[in-house]
Amino acid sequence: MFQGTFPHNLDDKARVLLPVPFRDLVGEKVVLLYGPDGCVRGYPKEKWDEMLARGASTQAEWSTALRRYIGTATVVQREQNYRISVPEPMLEHAGLKWPCRAYITGIGVGFEIWERDRYQRYTGSTFVSGLLAEEARRAGMPELA
Repeated sequence: MFQGTFPHNLDDKARVLLPVPFRDLVGEKVVLLYGPDGCVRGYPKEKWDEMLARGASTQAEWSTALRRYIGTATVVQREQNYRISVPEPMLEHAGLKWPCRAYITGIGVGFEIWERDRYQRYTGSTFVSGLLAEEARRAGMPELA
């Protein structure tokens, strides 16, 4: 399971180094896509394929998924030193510009890459407003609320 938040730098070739706890989880190929709230979301290719095979419960949900997520997905090869390259449009979406500090945070089945200040603003506003507790309850994890 991808969990925890790790600070990393974006290098001059638009690559991030995967945190040590994530390295055994990713495999050789990673699917990157535009994440919600201005981040880049990543999944191991095998997990992404499983999620696609399940599909959505309605045609309307599937159409939204096709446009919003599947249409932006890009498969990248994990380098031998556990770096992954982030495509230019995704860098712009997430506000990642070299030189830049980034946070890589686990989201269970995948991870997100955030520009440091954006992540701090997002998590700060989320914790203050109590939205995190409500999201945990809706996700079926009331013990985290």
